[in-house]
Formats: sequence, C-alpha cells, structure tokens
Amino acid sequence: MMPTLVEITSPYTTTDVFATKLVYFDKVGDSLYLMEAMDGKTVTDPYDPVNIIAQFPIVEEQENKIVFDFKKGFDSLIIAEGDYSSADSPSVALPTLASYIENFISDKNSLSFDHIAQVNLSGGSATVHFNYTFMLSNRDNVAPLVVEDEVRFGYFLTKPIYERSTGNPQQVINRWNISQPITFYVSSNTPEDYFESVKQGILAWNDAFESDLIKVKKASDKIMLGTPGYNVVQWVGFDKATGAYTIWHAHPITGEILKAGVVLPSVFAVTNKDKAKRLLATLDTNLLTGDANKKEDNKAHIGLAGFESIKLCENDFSKPYREFLNLAASGSISDNTILDLSKLFVKYVVMHEIGHSLGLRHNFYGNLGSKAPLNIDDNFINNLLTEDGYNGSLPSASIMDYLDFKDAVRMHRLGEYDIMAIRWGYGIDNSNNQARPLYCTDEDIAMNADCEPFDGGNEPILWRDLRLKEWLAYMSSWVEDVYFNSMQLEDEDAPEMNLYLWQLARLADYIDVTKNVLEINGSTVVERRAKAADVLAEYLKASDQSYDAVLNLATDKLLTRLLSQNEDQGKVIAAFGYIQSIRDMGVAYIFDLLSRMLNPSVSPIIPVNELSTDFIYVLPEMTKAREVVRPIALALSTIAANHISTTEPSEPMDFRLLAARIIRMFEEETVKDIRNSAAAKIRANIAALEKERQGLINNNDQVRYNQLIADEQTVLIALGGGSSIPPLVNELETEPLGVD
Repeated sequence: MMPTLVEITSPYTTTDVFATKLVYFDKVGDSLYLMEAMDGKTVTDPYDPVNIIAQFPIVEEQENKIVFDFKKGFDSLIIAEGDYSSADSPSVALPTLASYIENFISDKNSLSFDHIAQVNLSGGSATVHFNYTFMLSNRDNVAPLVVEDEVRFGYFLTKPIYERSTGNPQQVINRWNISQPITFYVSSNTPEDYFESVKQGILAWNDAFESDLIKVKKASDKIMLGTPGYNVVQWVGFDKATGAYTIWHAHPITGEILKAGVVLPSVFAVTNKDKAKRLLATLDTNLLTGDANKKEDNKAHIGLAGFESIKLCENDFSKPYREFLNLAASGSISDNTILDLSKLFVKYVVMHEIGHSLGLRHNFYGNLGSKAPLNIDDNFINNLLTEDGYNGSLPSASIMDYLDFKDAVRMHRLGEYDIMAIRWGYGIDNSNNQARPLYCTDEDIAMNADCEPFDGGNEPILWRDLRLKEWLAYMSSWVEDVYFNSMQLEDEDAPEMNLYLWQLARLADYIDVTKNVLEINGSTVVERRAKAADVLAEYLKASDQSYDAVLNLATDKLLTRLLSQNEDQGKVIAAFGYIQSIRDMGVAYIFDLLSRMLNPSVSPIIPVNELSTDFIYVLPEMTKAREVVRPIALALSTIAANHISTTEPSEPMDFRLLAARIIRMFEEETVKDIRNSAAAKIRANIAALEKERQGLINNNDQVRYNQLIADEQTVLIALGGGSSIPPLVNELETEPLGVD
C-alpha cells in the first residue's frame, strides 16, 4: 500500500509521501479490516501481533464478494500533526466534512484511486487530495543486499528487519529493479529554457550504469507528481523556496524502489538581472543556522494515522543560491550569461536529487577528492561556459555533496564516488578489491570537522581561508552598494555577515578536540589542527583582516558619501545604525566563541541568540598542543592589549578581559613570551595615558582618564593572575615585564 498526499488547499501546495506498508484485508464480524503484515517486525513465537490500519463497514456480503464502505475507512485515517494538534496529543483525528473517491485504475497487479476530503481544522477547513496505490507484493524482483556493520557506500536502508526467534536485525539497501528501464517524466510545466538541463541531469546517471537504463520523457498535462505509475520530476511555481526534495515508495522487506519523484521549485530559474534583484530582496534566509525559509504561513501538517512521512532529503541550497543571486544582481554579467549559469545550477540540483531517487545518501567528504583548483580566477565564468567544466576537473568526487555555487556549476558529470557507489549497490561491480572511498553523511557532521556541507577543496582549511578573504574584499562595499541602496537594513538580512561568521565557526571545529579530523594530503591530524588555528588567529586579532576593520572601512565609505553628496540624512543615519548592529552581533559571536574556551561545560558568559550553538570549545587537553595554542594565544594577546583609545576604535573591555583570562589558562611555558609581550604593551598603554593625563586641567577629562588607566590595570591583572600559572600581579609595580 503506497499513500501519497498530493496537495492541500493552503498558501502553498505540498506533496508528501508516506512509508509503503505490506498489507492484507481480514474480515472480522460485520467489518472488513485493513491490516499491516508484520513480516520482519515480530520475533517471539507463538505470538502473532496484529496492526489495524483501517476499518470498513460491510454493506453487503455474497458468496464470492464483499461490498464495503471504502470511503468511510479512508476518511478515518486523516490526522493533524504539528500546529494543528497539541503538545499533549501530537496527532489528532480530523473530522471529515465531505469526501469522495474517484479515478479508480486497476490491472491484474495493482489498484489505485484518489481520495478527496474536506477536513475540519481548528482555524477553518482544508481540502486534501490523497492517492492510494495497492500493488501485489513481489519479493523476487530485487535480491536484498544486506548492509554489513562497516558502511562501504552511502545508501538509504530499510527499517530493521528482525529474524524470527533470534531477533537479529538486518537492513538492506534501497535500489531499483534494473531488469527493465527506469523512466522519469519531466512535468509539462517545466520552462522550455530548462527542460534540457533537467533532462541532462537525469540522464547523467547512465554513465554509472554503463548503459541507457534511465530514460526521460516529457509528461503530458495529465501526468504530475503523485500520478500512479509515473516517476515525475515536477516543476513547481514557487519563488520563495530555496530547496528541492525527493520522495519515493520502496518495498519494506526487499528494499526495491517502486516509484520516485523530485520536486523542483521555480526559484532556480534566474533568467536576468532584474529577476535576481527581486529574488534577492525577498529571499528570507538565515545562512548561519541553515534554516532556509521561515514557514509561518505553511502550518498545514496533514498526515495518515500509522504512516510515517518520507522525504529522503529536503535540500537547502540557500548558500550557493544566494551566491548566484549576488553575482547575477551585481550587473557584472549579461542576462544571457545569467541564464546559462542558472541552467548549469538546475542541472546540478537535478543530478543530486536523482541520485537520492536511485538510493544514494549525501557524501560530505566528496570535496576531499577534488582535483579542481582552489582559487578560481576572474575568468571563472568564461572558462566554465567555454570549456569542459573548467578544464574538465571536478570540484568534488560526488554529486551527492553540498557545494557552493562556483563548485556546483562545475559538477558537469558524476564524480568518481557516485559511479563506484552505483556499480557496487546495483551489482555491476561488486568486487571487494575496490579502494574504499571517503564517505560521511548527515549524522556524521556533528563529530567530524571535515564532514561539512558547503565546504570545498581537498584541504577545506585553505578553502575557508580563501572564502573569508573573498568576503572581506566584498564586505566593505556591501553595505553601501547593496544595503544602503535597497534600504534592507534588518538584522536577518545580513547573509554575508553570517557567512563570514559561519566560516569562522567551521574553522574553529578543527581545534575542537571533541571533533574528529582526518589525515589528508600527507598532513597529520596535529598539523592540520595547528594550520586551522593559525588561519583562525588571523581573523580574530586586530588587523586589516579582522571583522571590525572591514566594518570600519564600510563606515568610512558611508561618511564620505554623506559629506560629498546630498543624501537623505535619515537614510545615512539608518545605514550607520545598521553597521553598528552587525558589528555588535559579530562581537557577541566571537565573544561567545572565546568564552567557551574558558569553560566548555557551562553556558556562555554573555547571552546571545541561537548563533551560539556553533561556537568552538578549546578543552584543557588542547592547551598541551603548543603548535595549536600559540597562534590563538597570539591573536588573543593582540585583543587584550588593544586599549580603549580616546581617538580610535578598539576592543570592548569585556572582550579584552576575556582574551586575557583565556591566555592565562594556557600552560605557562607554551605562551610565556606571548603573555609577557602583551603585558608590556598594556604597561605602555598605562604610561601613555598617564602622560596624557598630566596635561589635563578639566576635572571631567581627568576622571575619564583615571577610568581608562584603571581599565588597563584590570586587564593587566587578569593577564597575570590565576591558579594554573604563577601570578605576575606582585611584580607589576616594581619592574617591567620583558619580551622574550
């Protein structure tokens, strides 16, 4: 039994698929019951549990047939979940106000029909359209491929199937029966400009099968996602989405994929600069958390009692998509080039989703197999559109990776991993002498620094350094050129700032000893952690590459604009306020990052929003790795010694104190010279302030300088005290600290 929720009358039409079940009918008393077969779900003899799905009243019974109320049984299955239910009852039955069943299609092996029902909701009513397909179960089409404990390639798996009596579980991979062609239909509403890109994205997988196994046809107007018997790539007119997704039905015992489909939103069809500007202005996304769309309006969670909703992967492509929109809206490329790039991006998305529909999961280690150049030059677009995917090299070993825009549009064919995975899973080459490829997927991200969506290159640390430099080069003009002109000054519309902070957090993962780091390219784990610390330090200390320095440059640009042009004063002031708000946000982010270095087991010292969940911790054990600690300590010493000047911006006092305390927790021999150098600079700060104070007459100025001097002394004490290092406080008044 294969149920599909085709649509719901709400602001957004949705398509959902529910898990396939093995079922049978059983007559008990005056009712006919739809029951779930418990094959592989029960292990204890002699007990045979039953699972009732639906009850149908018998209307008439004859010798060789039973007439029953089909509609009433299926009406009872519709439930509400999420916002339509309550915390005490996560799912509730929905009263059916009106319903009917139509479009019966049957042959010797299957029966399908549509069930349309108007249901009563707390805020009104909604009409839902379900399709049900019943097929005779055939366990001979695909021989189950049992997955061993060590995962060789990433496939979706069946739920555990338990051996009778022993209870030993096993899972098999999901795959198609390839004794016959697999045909995908491209929906008839797909724009003509993109039909060929969709088709190429589907047919690209034939390279892995070494045949023309996969076919593509253009669907008629009557064939859509959810139409029985058709695998459909459905174009959906929805410009607010930033992701595509795949749905399917699969045999729960053999793993055979019986039907699949892809939802492809129209938002990817960026045909010109004006459309890019419009989409960029309306895109509602938070790039740091990855929550692509705020779905306040889409609260309809309609389900079926006893059925699990199945979406293989609801991909969020907001990061590369926004990169593309920024490029397209900039005016630096023609409308024809924008269209060409969007076709390549659509092809990448379709290739990725068809990979899911064939059974493959994500592989976020794909970029580690890259043979493409890290630093893409200014001729990137010309090379891309005139050559074979930028000199024929691929930026990832797998199309099942999440890639940034410049890498995504270079994935013009399958990666080495994709071909190996298909040939292994489908028995085309099942030899055990294949080199085991690098593979990690969604559940591996939390514990592996190299397993990360939207990174790139075979050395992600260097790749992130390049991306951070690109952001810094762009950010100083971003406020003026993009936000100042469009007046989009809300905090949530700060994707570039979020990207910068997100990249910092990902770099910090490499010096978090709770995360695994790979030995790659001949570099040891310790060497790679040290390299990450070195790179991260450059962006934390007060330098031209710092977050604060770039925002100062943006401020200067706005000030120049204000003085040299007859601008709206209110508009310029609003832009100044915006820069300050994102400066505060960034300082809070980095402050929390550093506070976790003090004590990773407690909450941050200052309250910040949900951004704090991705900050690093440097545990005490990490302080023993000198080559990792020193770059961070050097960056922190610059922050600690950056005194509050009377003429130029500097680090806030609480930020400086925190930096000093973190340095103090490191082993003395590792950072002694760095700490002493910072102390010497702070003493110089004090001396300079005392000299300036001597020439002051105004009492208010003297009070202000007294406070500045007291602040410097507070930081100096914080830098020298502590239980793990002999305190320097007693020495400060008698002799200066030298620099080793």
